[in-house]
Amino acid sequence: MCGICFCLHTQLIPLSIDYKPLNARGPDFQTQHGPISLTSNLYVTFAVSVLALRGYKQQQQPFIDEDGNILLFNGEIYEGTLQISADDNDGVVLSQHLKQCSTDIDICNLISALEGCFAFIYFQKKTNSLYYGRDRLGRRSLLYSTETDPQSNIKMILSSVQLNNLSYSELDSNILHKLTVIEADHTYRIDFIPYVNHSIDRIIHAPPDILLNELESNSEFQNASKTFLNQLQNAVQRRVINIPSLCRQCKQFADSILRPLNGCQHAKLAILFSGGIDSTVLASLVDRVLPINEPIDLLNVAFFSAVSAPPADRQTGNICIILSQQVKVGNFFRSKLFSDRDPANWNQKSR
Repeated sequence: MCGICFCLHTQLIPLSIDYKPLNARGPDFQTQHGPISLTSNLYVTFAVSVLALRGYKQQQQPFIDEDGNILLFNGEIYEGTLQISADDNDGVVLSQHLKQCSTDIDICNLISALEGCFAFIYFQKKTNSLYYGRDRLGRRSLLYSTETDPQSNIKMILSSVQLNNLSYSELDSNILHKLTVIEADHTYRIDFIPYVNHSIDRIIHAPPDILLNELESNSEFQNASKTFLNQLQNAVQRRVINIPSLCRQCKQFADSILRPLNGCQHAKLAILFSGGIDSTVLASLVDRVLPINEPIDLLNVAFFSAVSAPPADRQTGNICIILSQQVKVGNFFRSKLFSDRDPANWNQKSR
């Protein structure tokens, strides 16, 4: 989780912006870049804060390529057209691909094909244009505020969080936004480019009168269920395979290289644990990916109740700690939900 910010302003004087809310999102690294002159009275300044959640080496932002293009990126990319290995940084790879884009359509097609949760701000130097947006589900925040007062130095702000008590709106996540500077009259305009639609052409519906036990004997259904489990397992693996090997406390006593072979034995991953089947299966899948001696925190998210009975999440959490047997899931595929993980490595915590 990072904090990204862009400011369009009319004067070279220092901006009166309090970046503390933005810096709180990225305690590992904070910086400002700019101002950059677009016209004789239009400038841009970027600010970013970084929280390193993936990769073994802390990557600073903004990402600036050889042509002077600038990328601020908050998020994670898992699938799509970009091939990102466990050792790659998402922002670095995205910056390299954006550099190869020459038209609006190129950039729109690239962003449309990304699979993951993200928000980004991209400045293309040769055109003095700014592209910005979010993933289609809006899983990373990006707010905007425009100033109509002609006496104000700040004309527009894009930010992950609200700054300076201005009036903000959430950016539409269904379109790519483009800010273009009009040098003739020192103004700018904002265009909207719809993302490319990727629809499912055909969805197969099982007849409502088919019983589950009939499906269990169907080889096609069994193959589909195994494929689904493998896809789900791969999705979880992409999200946890290269998390830092040092917790925040141990990281303070090490250098910026998060060495995978010299990591600490404290928990670096937590699951919001409600006790339902979804969080239980998620814990199972994570258990299969992480090393057997890697602790996992189960964060209790139960709500307060006057009932004296233990909440469901605590009950299920206890089961997670002691369970080491064949469990029937969904009545059609069986798996060893929780392997031989040491019970001490399941850490239940109330939140």
